[in-house]
Amino acid sequence: MNKVLFLFIWGVIFFHSSCSEDTSDDNQGDSLIHSDWYISQYIHEGRDETSVFQGYQFDFSDQKQLTAKKGSSMITGTWNLITDSGRQKLIITMNVSDGYFEEISEDWVVIEKTDKLIRLEDLSGSSANNQKDFLNFSR
Repeated sequence: MNKVLFLFIWGVIFFHSSCSEDTSDDNQGDSLIHSDWYISQYIHEGRDETSVFQGYQFDFSDQKQLTAKKGSSMITGTWNLITDSGRQKLIITMNVSDGYFEEISEDWVVIEKTDKLIRLEDLSGSSANNQKDFLNFSR
């Protein structure tokens, strides 16, 4: 009986530890909210494409809405800050079907997050080329 109980408990612990955890980091997103952000760096597939976002002001709302504004132009989307397999990620989903705003619609790994800078990275393209994309937001 003890052997069966031991194997059962060991199996539960092993199964639980092997599952990837996907949890929302609601309180961790507070530093994003109520301030305007700008893309200070965007490197896509090894090319610096920061200038494409020049003049766009990004607003992360407490309702998980994301707005990019430049003059009278406005692009909307959503955002969420989660922990996935022990790594904090910022998920950005812009409501566009092509172009550069679609390219930043990713689950970005948070490399650094302060009140003035958010540094993100994402593995770009196929796993064969192993190139990382970088996206930095600054205030």
